Amino acid sequence: MQLRLKRSRAVVLGLGGTGSHVAWALAAAGVGEIHCVDPDRVELSNPNRQILYTEDDLGRFKAEVAANRISRVNSDVTVTCSRARVTSQADLSRLVEGYDVLALCADEPRGSENIKVWASRACAAAGVPWAGGGYSGPVVTCGVFAPPRGACYECVSAQAIAKRRSGIDVDLGGPGVIAFSAGISGQMVAQSVVSLITDVPDPMPGTIRAMNLAVLGHHDLFKPPPRAGCTNCHPLTSPMDRS
Repeated sequence: MQLRLKRSRAVVLGLGGTGSHVAWALAAAGVGEIHCVDPDRVELSNPNRQILYTEDDLGRFKAEVAANRISRVNSDVTVTCSRARVTSQADLSRLVEGYDVLALCADEPRGSENIKVWASRACAAAGVPWAGGGYSGPVVTCGVFAPPRGACYECVSAQAIAKRRSGIDVDLGGPGVIAFSAGISGQMVAQSVVSLITDVPDPMPGTIRAMNLAVLGHHDLFKPPPRAGCTNCHPLTSPMDRS
């Protein structure tokens, strides 16, 4: 298991509340190469939930601060960074090229063609598994995807929205700032990334997990089948199939 981690290469996209915890945990776990991506600078409102930054870092680029901090957590880990902003599915495709797994911790852009949809399509095309998560107040979510091992994000989210109970957010993040929500969401995503790399334990691709930290015992796991005709979950296998 440890050798698999050492030989693996991970991208952490978004280094805010969730992503800063993910980057720290993956370095501590011994993931061999971690690429930290975020275009933003540290602001005064960030350190209350973003574990890698302090008030001394105000105005500095998050990617550079994060890379420096996690490289000091584990000197055996190679850490690189980029201040790139992802603005399209093509950007995401280029970002994951050559990597083994993506931790998606960014939540913008939003809307119907949002960054999670781009990740779903780009990672399915590249054969790169990914985990993503976030929080909305006390509600924490984490999704794990590795088509054809389970449904893709678009299939899972569409069916979860149709069937969800009141109060469960399936958007893998949202507004609302609570420090422990950020920490728990980040650790859930990091654990899922390690599971995707090692298969220990079963990462359960094609699932969204939700936890309401304000209501003890309120946990949800949603694992629907792929939708018929989804090209992420059922990739076309030959030129004849594409015509």
